[in-house]
Amino acid sequence: MLPVAAASERRRQPPRSFAHFFTAFIAFVLRHVVLFSKLRYNSGMTSSQRKTLSSAASNLNPLVIVGQGGLTDGVVQKIAKVIDDHELIKVKFNEFKEEKKDLTAELCAKTGAELVRIIGNVAILYKESTNPDKRKHLI
Repeated sequence: MLPVAAASERRRQPPRSFAHFFTAFIAFVLRHVVLFSKLRYNSGMTSSQRKTLSSAASNLNPLVIVGQGGLTDGVVQKIAKVIDDHELIKVKFNEFKEEKKDLTAELCAKTGAELVRIIGNVAILYKESTNPDKRKHLI
């Protein structure tokens, strides 16, 4: 049986310096700034407008599902057509769940849509109709 070292004989970890905590904090902040700069809500939409659109989308089913193929040109074209028809849609991510924020930001850039909210693996997108007679959601 091996002898157990007394508490005073155990090697103590040196206390971490302020520089260690500061560099860890800066790395944390930069990681989150990069994450949220890729996925940002359009500044033209207020939080109350996002809340209204999110509640309007609560009874909608996802019209487009992003699967194994990812965000292909065909999926982007389908989303662009569907969002022109419906203004407010849900996009579900069955695959690429870890990259959903990056894919949603790319999708918004390609279609001209605005991100309302991401809930779980479902993104809610809004794009105002160009035809005033077809506008369903007045924000």
